[in-house]
Amino acid sequence: MKSSNDLRCKLTEGDVLSVYALKDSGWKVGAIARKYKVSYEQIRRILIGVRRKDLWQQYQEESNINVVT
Repeated sequence: MKSSNDLRCKLTEGDVLSVYALKDSGWKVGAIARKYKVSYEQIRRILIGVRRKDLWQQYQEESNINVVT
């Protein structure tokens, strides 16, 4: 798994968390990909947890906390 310190990594941890939030707020995958200048497939893989799975789990935990409170 690439870390945000990896020079080949195009999206920071903050970007990835924003991807989840944008999708939850109704953005289409293609629009998110254009916003971050990455491929549709890269965003799709992030959203289904194939890439950056650690951040997906973090986002889910934070989302659950926000729903409960």
